[in-house]
Amino acid sequence: MVIASGTFLWPAQAQAGGALDRFEQAHRPAPSPSRDRDDDDDSSSSSDSNDDSSDPWDGSDDDRDYDGGSGHDGDAADARLALILPCMLPPFVFACFHPSHRLSTTPYHPRGLYVEPSGSRSEAFPALTSDVTYADVDRRRVRYFELQGSGFRAFNQSWIMGHELAGTFWAGMVLIHASWERLYEQVEETGAHDQLDIFTGHLGSNILGPFVETIELYGWFGALALHGDAWTPAFNAGAELRFYPTEPLTAYSSAMFSIFEVGPVLLDARWQLGVALGRFEVRAGPRWLYQGDAQGFWGPSASLAVRL
Repeated sequence: MVIASGTFLWPAQAQAGGALDRFEQAHRPAPSPSRDRDDDDDSSSSSDSNDDSSDPWDGSDDDRDYDGGSGHDGDAADARLALILPCMLPPFVFACFHPSHRLSTTPYHPRGLYVEPSGSRSEAFPALTSDVTYADVDRRRVRYFELQGSGFRAFNQSWIMGHELAGTFWAGMVLIHASWERLYEQVEETGAHDQLDIFTGHLGSNILGPFVETIELYGWFGALALHGDAWTPAFNAGAELRFYPTEPLTAYSSAMFSIFEVGPVLLDARWQLGVALGRFEVRAGPRWLYQGDAQGFWGPSASLAVRL
């Protein structure tokens, strides 16, 4: 967080020529030759004159009448499909068919990491259709939100650092996660400052549910976007493991894969050890941003999380 407070004053315009530029350019299409662009301009100008004389839309479609039908008989079936179909797709399948459960704000709470409803697990299974109630003492410790700040220092480059802000919301048994990370570089050859933003958004759920009392294992599916010289989107998916072996120790590991339209797959892998102190958790360990022969980064990272 100390890194984050000082780096917001850095220039927002990215400068080419450094490791961050090579990291981003690995996922950008190669520019076409100028001769091809000139030919395209000539062909487009000639085609424009032809397009002016022939318009495939003559306006008659606006006057067409469609019979939508009443559809009232299918309303009930549509409602059932709207409820069941998401449960056939990850990550919702685990959220739908595990027993109902929540997570505690305090991993080492005397009543356990998992908050389960009154009655037996068979009565809370599956979560999709179960009607459960929680004791007052358990409702007060249910986890709804987690805010995490992280710092990163790349060791394989002369000067690259970064900070990250991430938030996770437990919407029942489905999780919503978003993060923003900014990497900074001082380009060695020119002395200029460069930066790269990494945005992510995910939906997820607990894969193991309450069956393993010391572990949280999440599957994530969503999107990632790089923003330096331009926006570069990617499909993003992976898993996150949190392990609480004995108080107050905690172990954390995650592996996220980003698939871009152009360039190699990006792997963001993290391993951290730390302590859980009530609602707070402090961890540190190595991180690896790997994309094959293209520019990547590795080095230490540290995180501070608070659960609400």
